[in-house]
Amino acid sequence: MAKFIHNAQDIITVDDVSFSLAFFLTQEGAYALSADATTQYYDDSIPTRIASNGVNQVLFSDAPWATGDGYISNKATYQTAFVDSIDYPDVATAKITKRAEVETFATTKKAGNVTYGGNTFTSHAGSDAHHYFDRYTRTPAIPGGFYLRDITDTERVLGLADLKAIADLIDDLHRLAEENMHNHWDSIDALGTINDVKTYDFSGGWPTIPHT
Repeated sequence: MAKFIHNAQDIITVDDVSFSLAFFLTQEGAYALSADATTQYYDDSIPTRIASNGVNQVLFSDAPWATGDGYISNKATYQTAFVDSIDYPDVATAKITKRAEVETFATTKKAGNVTYGGNTFTSHAGSDAHHYFDRYTRTPAIPGGFYLRDITDTERVLGLADLKAIADLIDDLHRLAEENMHNHWDSIDALGTINDVKTYDFSGGWPTIPHT
């Protein structure tokens, strides 16, 4: 059961989502209450539209309200536009939003794992490869080999040189992701309009995952 409500506080509710009237008018510029009405209510299970200026008035009776049905069917469009109105209200805020999107994407790349010796290992900062390498380079009696689990949870027997190679791959992956993130940030900072920032494509330049 879907509803359209315009209450006396100028809040528009489309089905189960509410917006200010000012925002709704950016989406439906021709929308207006009927003369002298202060509220409006539509329920698609009751094919009537009701407005009020203190006294309820049935404006259309026993017939669907096509315009109201249209508003309800456009709810997803309004929601998307509403999010954009918050994240992209002006160029400066749009840049903050887009930079955050790039940073989140860079984080996923850093977590994309590395491949060494035909096996794939986790690439999170402070990995076991880093930990074991740092530990055993400080240990007088370095063991000939030790176990490191790959992303399939299989134990692999590795030497100290292997540990360093894996740790270096992880560091390289993080460095490449950071550099590309900052390159995109610089490009975003140079943009001049909300639409340019919103539509900026930051998909290029990232390291291949898993990193080798």
